[in-house]
Amino acid sequence: MRSSTLLLSVLVLAAICPSQAQRLQVGLKAGWLASTTTEPSARTARTGGVAGGWLRYPLSKPVSLQAEVLYEPRGVKTTQDGRLGWEGVNGTYTRRERTRLHYASLPLLVRGQLGHFFGLAGPHVSYLLAARQQANTQYELNPLSPRLSLPYPATETVSTTDEFRHWELGYTAGVGYQLGARLALEVRYAAGLTRFYKPRIVDLDNYSTLSPLVLARNRTWQAQLSYQLSALTSGK
Repeated sequence: MRSSTLLLSVLVLAAICPSQAQRLQVGLKAGWLASTTTEPSARTARTGGVAGGWLRYPLSKPVSLQAEVLYEPRGVKTTQDGRLGWEGVNGTYTRRERTRLHYASLPLLVRGQLGHFFGLAGPHVSYLLAARQQANTQYELNPLSPRLSLPYPATETVSTTDEFRHWELGYTAGVGYQLGARLALEVRYAAGLTRFYKPRIVDLDNYSTLSPLVLARNRTWQAQLSYQLSALTSGK
């Protein structure tokens, strides 16, 4: 629904903005991203490919409006250390978790060009398509302590989006270089303004340790190669 709204806004601008021989440009892009979060304990970034398409409407010779639809696999590796006691045993644990979040991202950007160089910035809305978490927990228990309950299983794999917010609001900014009439290279930074975990309520009757990512927001660095497929005349 929101993706349709973003693309529709570009088409409306193409219809109502006064121009002479303005053209709606269409293209594809692909590249690589490194994803991390605002949580200081999540120091290990995860990498993956990014791909999608774009529509660009020139507002003037140097300035244009660009709407994109991108697939972005984000995620992070975390290590969480803690002491046992509340769970009924004495000792410590170390939990290493890999979180992978798959998004469809919808940036709406203003693009300005000066010679072969260009910059772009604007908001984005992302929708969570899938999520996968893999965790390994190592315990060091007091040998005299009864093993009544442990907060996590030794190994765990969960593939569900139930614990995460489905929508993310954020911003994107980047710079690039026009390699030719159709080919361009750019580097961009995208950050979420909203947390990707849903709010958690601690139930003392069913206690489990909270993830270190409950307050975290997404961050990505991206390198993209863009190719213009065609230009569609929108009016004179």
